Amino acid sequence: MDRVNRWFLGLLVIGPLHMGEQLLTSIEEFSMLREQLGGYYSLFDPTFADSASVILITIVFTIISLAIYAAMVGGRARLTVAGVFGILGVSEIHHLFEAIAKAAYDPGVVTSLAYFAVGCLMLRDVRRELRGEPIAATPALLSLRG
Repeated sequence: MDRVNRWFLGLLVIGPLHMGEQLLTSIEEFSMLREQLGGYYSLFDPTFADSASVILITIVFTIISLAIYAAMVGGRARLTVAGVFGILGVSEIHHLFEAIAKAAYDPGVVTSLAYFAVGCLMLRDVRRELRGEPIAATPALLSLRG
């Protein structure tokens, strides 16, 4: 398993932990997302709310399916998908900035640090692979094979 795959697996583990931290401490971010979805649903007549949901599910499913396909194809497409997930991981640092701004705990800040770190490492290795640079062997500590 190459390093990009390991970092991706790391993000897959951190993601549910991050969401769990937010569920246990506060779901204010989910409220923000719900408000954004309210804006989407306001584009439709209320009698078409079910259709709006199906359209949204279809869009999300198609995007995820394209990402899976790109990962299966390999090469630059695989690295592009990995890079997008790396960027998503890095973007979770917003929790730290929010905690600093309010001088208090921000729901998700603890796991966001891991998200950020693994996202940075993933982007580093994606960049190296895109440039064709050799990537040093993974330290045994990070190896999933032990």
